[in-house]
Amino acid sequence: MLQGMARLTTAGDVIKAVVALFVGLGIGAGVSAFLSPGTLRVCAQCIVGAAMIGVIGSAGLGVFRRYRQLSEGKCPNPLCRGVVQRSELVDRGQVVCPTCKKVWPELAGMQFRATARG
Repeated sequence: MLQGMARLTTAGDVIKAVVALFVGLGIGAGVSAFLSPGTLRVCAQCIVGAAMIGVIGSAGLGVFRRYRQLSEGKCPNPLCRGVVQRSELVDRGQVVCPTCKKVWPELAGMQFRATARG
């Protein structure tokens, strides 16, 4: 599962987590420098830490959502409701959504759905 999620991680997910980490650490350092020790300082650091964990967690949950949808045979593109299929037009180890034409990595244990042609 972790290898499949690593294949689905985009640069946007990594950048979001890294920016949240650096901004959170910077704000946390500023809070530590400018507020006197006490309850207010601890509360401010907890709020900054919770916000940082929330942003990093949302990026992780986005990757997990894409993994879950792709494992079920659905296209993980948020604007598409198609199903993914193997095709001779894409490389081995890749699947394609015929609706949005986006190519995704094939995951171990994927469940392909039957499509009706009319």
